[in-house]
Amino acid sequence: MERSPLIMVFGISGVGKTTACLAYVDAHPNYLYDRASAILQKAHGIPVEALRIGPASSVIENQAVLPSAVRALRKAEPSRTILLDSHAVIDNDTVFVEVPLDIIMAIEPDGFILLEAAPATIKQRREEASRPRPQRSVAQIGDEAQAERKAVTSYAKALGKPLIIDAVSEPQYDLQPAIDRLSQRIMLRAFPK
Repeated sequence: MERSPLIMVFGISGVGKTTACLAYVDAHPNYLYDRASAILQKAHGIPVEALRIGPASSVIENQAVLPSAVRALRKAEPSRTILLDSHAVIDNDTVFVEVPLDIIMAIEPDGFILLEAAPATIKQRREEASRPRPQRSVAQIGDEAQAERKAVTSYAKALGKPLIIDAVSEPQYDLQPAIDRLSQRIMLRAFPK
């Protein structure tokens, strides 16, 4: 049975992943959007904030349900490409907890997109956000962005999957060019010349 393609869209909180993904799927009904945090919240029955702020070992343990939940989503929507809004590192208010490679591997992504923005921009977005987000200094946000990039780059390298890194400079960032470039790379890997 053929499985639906899956693109993991990474970026730290406040970069604009959700806004970009929702705008994209609104214009492309053959795509489906879900957030890893929403999947975890539903699976564990506790608020996202409670999942985020636990000890590092608990944060990692919570991630273990993602692969089976994503498999179920793929089975339910086999004809649609899935955009999974994800974090490679989770700020638990003490340390940056990296989602282990084995979890990412078990999700079986076809490719990765990493969205980045200036730390000062992310700080401002976090301060203006209606949902709770970690409040950090510009320097701490820069450190988190570097940790996110390092983790996502390592996933792509270890799994041999394509990665697009794109800068989000406007609030209405258009995900289309990144998805187009990633799709071309996925096709080239699937059907090399």
